[in-house]
Amino acid sequence: MFDLVKCYLYRSTKRSLIKAKLYIVLFSLFPYFLINTVFGQAPASWHITDEEGLPSVIVYRTIQDQKGFMWIGTESGLCKFDGVSFKRFNSNLLNDNEILALFEDKKGRIWFSNLSNQICYIENDEIHLFPLGIEDVNNIRDIYVNDNKIYLLIRFTKSNAYQILKVVVDKDLNVIEQNKPNFFDHTWGYFSQTDTNELMFFGLSEENGDGFFAIDTDSLQLNKIDTKLQRINYFKIFNQKKNNKETINDLHLLDVLLQHYTGKSIPIEGCFIIDNYFIAFTRSTTYIHEKELIIPKKIRAQQILNKIHISNITKDREGNYWISTIGQGIHVIPSMNFLVYNTINSDLPDNYVHSLGLLQSNQLLVGSSEGKVVTINDKGISKITAVKYNSKVNPILQSPHGTVYLGTKNGVIALDSTLTKQNLIYPTFLKSFAWKDNNLWVGTSSSTYRILLKKKTHEETYTQRQKAKRILQLRTYALLTDQHTNKLWIGTTQGIYLYDEEAIPFLENGKHEKYRVSDIKQARDSTIWVATHNDGILGIKNDSIHFRFNEDNLLVSNFSKVLFIDEEEMLWIGTDKGLVRLNLNNHNDVLYMDKTDGLPVNEISAIISYDGLMWIGTPKGLVSFNPKSIKLDTIASPMYISAFSVWEKDTTLSSNYVLDYNQNNIKIDYAGINYASRGVLNYHYRMIGIDTNWVETKTNYVRFPSLSTGGYTFQVKAMGKNDVDSSNIAALKIYIKPPWWLTKWFRFLLGLSGGIGLYVIFRFFDKKQKQDQEIKERINNLKMQALQAQMNPHFVFNAMYAIQNFLVTNKQEEALIYLARFAKLIRLIFEQSRKQLITLEEEIEFISLYLDLEKLRFRDKIEIQLKVAPILKNRMETIHIPPLLIQPIIENCFKHGLMHKKEKGILKINFDEENNFLHCVVEDNGVGRKLAQELSNWDADQHNPSGIETTRERLQITNQLKTSKNKKKVNNLTIIDLYDQLGNASGTKIDIEIKYQG
Repeated sequence: MFDLVKCYLYRSTKRSLIKAKLYIVLFSLFPYFLINTVFGQAPASWHITDEEGLPSVIVYRTIQDQKGFMWIGTESGLCKFDGVSFKRFNSNLLNDNEILALFEDKKGRIWFSNLSNQICYIENDEIHLFPLGIEDVNNIRDIYVNDNKIYLLIRFTKSNAYQILKVVVDKDLNVIEQNKPNFFDHTWGYFSQTDTNELMFFGLSEENGDGFFAIDTDSLQLNKIDTKLQRINYFKIFNQKKNNKETINDLHLLDVLLQHYTGKSIPIEGCFIIDNYFIAFTRSTTYIHEKELIIPKKIRAQQILNKIHISNITKDREGNYWISTIGQGIHVIPSMNFLVYNTINSDLPDNYVHSLGLLQSNQLLVGSSEGKVVTINDKGISKITAVKYNSKVNPILQSPHGTVYLGTKNGVIALDSTLTKQNLIYPTFLKSFAWKDNNLWVGTSSSTYRILLKKKTHEETYTQRQKAKRILQLRTYALLTDQHTNKLWIGTTQGIYLYDEEAIPFLENGKHEKYRVSDIKQARDSTIWVATHNDGILGIKNDSIHFRFNEDNLLVSNFSKVLFIDEEEMLWIGTDKGLVRLNLNNHNDVLYMDKTDGLPVNEISAIISYDGLMWIGTPKGLVSFNPKSIKLDTIASPMYISAFSVWEKDTTLSSNYVLDYNQNNIKIDYAGINYASRGVLNYHYRMIGIDTNWVETKTNYVRFPSLSTGGYTFQVKAMGKNDVDSSNIAALKIYIKPPWWLTKWFRFLLGLSGGIGLYVIFRFFDKKQKQDQEIKERINNLKMQALQAQMNPHFVFNAMYAIQNFLVTNKQEEALIYLARFAKLIRLIFEQSRKQLITLEEEIEFISLYLDLEKLRFRDKIEIQLKVAPILKNRMETIHIPPLLIQPIIENCFKHGLMHKKEKGILKINFDEENNFLHCVVEDNGVGRKLAQELSNWDADQHNPSGIETTRERLQITNQLKTSKNKKKVNNLTIIDLYDQLGNASGTKIDIEIKYQG
């Protein structure tokens, strides 16, 4: 089995002995390394092993391809990783699966070599063998492909020396030219590529010394770049400029760093320059060093992955560092900015950090479990003797006089300014502290107390337990002294209280809300910020709540545990789902941090700023980072369709599928490549052809068990952190073919034959229906004309009776006036009787003339009110209705309602319009229909009033004509009997609805 360590062998036993001695020196210098590293913190990482699907925990190389997939070469084969699942590549073409070298060319082909010295490439997820016409090969160390040239770094068996072999190929990868062996005396080496695609080589030579070489890609000659580096076996450069001067300077800086670490000749297994970091590793330790801090007196480096043999480091586009190991799989570091103290890499006594406090001596005090406290300063971590009682230390407060107070489960512990003497001054379960009016105020598991301290020369002394005064009997989690009003803010499990002379509840719109408060802080503008367990955070100003932030508008969680406001007026919020930074001067400036960014865990227990860094307490260690180096993650994840299955059987990936009607059970797998999220993404998909709306899901596949025939377009996208959409929408088209009996040709023949038969039947029934309809319409028209003719003599009879009445009573003048108007009315009747429709203007003119005649007949006995709605006045010439519909109704009111009334009668006639209907309401205050029947000896069952019955029948006929055409009833007549408050008849109201034309 090939191993990078095993390949690093000297040519003789003497060299092997020298190597062994060097390792002895290396391990003897490890304590020296630790002394010269100021802190022992290391970046947080997540681990990928065979349990997650990696083929083997022995990993040699990793690369990221153009699409974003990570390719991993292991002892047991090559695989592709999308952040969720691994796809392994096996083939009968391969003699073994131990992958040593990896490279992606500009066309997206993945090149690799194995222990059997086979050169292969993967294209469209298929392995192809590239024939190498050369013998005596020990191993192929590295591959580099540039256009039509393939460069292979080969070590030969007999000579144990290296050759850079250049092979020229055509577009189909057929070999056109291959250079002759050109050996050079290097026992170790790798290709290195700059961002300007310059090909370089670093090698180790016994005779010519170690060196970094630029390769002449035509002659393959190596031009050495002079450096002082010694015993470095593996080298890689990232983000270098074309200017070789920068490279040389970096190498000299690295030489200083290595001299500081290892002395003169301690072997380093590998070295990288990535971004702003030097990363060097031995067989058991890896060092990360910032280039700006190269001054030996201020060297600040971290040891990571202690006692783990590293083989390769790759940085992906998201900024994650993929560290391949021999035997430990892959460790992924999300960020070098987040450095973690824990019990493994530092003197931190416990991983659970409960509290943080900044002392006047410029030390950071860290409260842990089991009563253990440590301090951090520029000399490192210092342990403090455990406090007397074995419990977590939370909270921490230093008084203006220097005394440090620790809150524990067993009570208040007071430490002197030297942090050596301690005393229990009040025995109770402590939750929070505040300093006000030279007294200590404490929140406990049951109450809020003021502790009266005995003072001597401004130093607290404790000869006995101090007296305490209870000011509020509620479980208290947070206390704050208002710097502007000197009031005490009290946060309890039952809401917020304020204390001046007494504790009073904080009212919100006159009501005391029972928030479960966890922390309180005050900003420079006097705003009080309150963290709660279930309601997010509140901003209180001028005794009222001005701001509310929760899951609906800003936060990732409503559970906020701790707050901190830094000098830049940034509010840091610790939640159970990560850390939130809110700019108090611009609430749109929000930053979210969690495990995907480098935190060891999402739960935050303490926050403070110290020495230009943010320090975060968590249940899995203490984290520090430079807040200026943290930026909003706006990297868009690429989106891909990863698999397409029909009836649970995978098919070849394509952008377009044509399937039979019985292949309609499909499953589509997709992947948004975002390694920082560790596969947890919000996906949005839709199947156009079923629905155009996007469906949200967290799963990376979707099933469609029974698609109907037809065409579909499937689309999917991902939404990552900070609501950043994926860089593309992955899509594919699907067409489900119909069965033969649903094909177009079959439908055409079936439709043609059926259509002929239907046409014959339709013609027969259509002809008969037209004949029936013509006869029906003719009958209805004749009936309508007969009804209009029936109305004319009826009205003439009534008019003649009125004239006769005038003559009998010797009212000749009135009879003449009445007769003249009657003649005009008769002329209008004859004109309108010949028409099927008249205008509303003509109808109102006719009704007005008729009403004038009735006024003469009834004189002042009846008041007539005729009103036309404003909406109709300008349109009366364009509205058409059947003639002589309304006059019979009015006549009926005179004859049966108003004639028998002893008091003055009132007749109201209103015209209005609604939804293309003409509404005419005729209302009288007559004696009502029941009394009119009795006075006229009228049988309602057999003798309906002729005017109403005639109008109703005309409307019904009109409705029949309309219904036969429009299938909708349009006209209506409603009669309403009116009653007074005592239930006596008070008149009749008739509502006529006419669908007009115009």
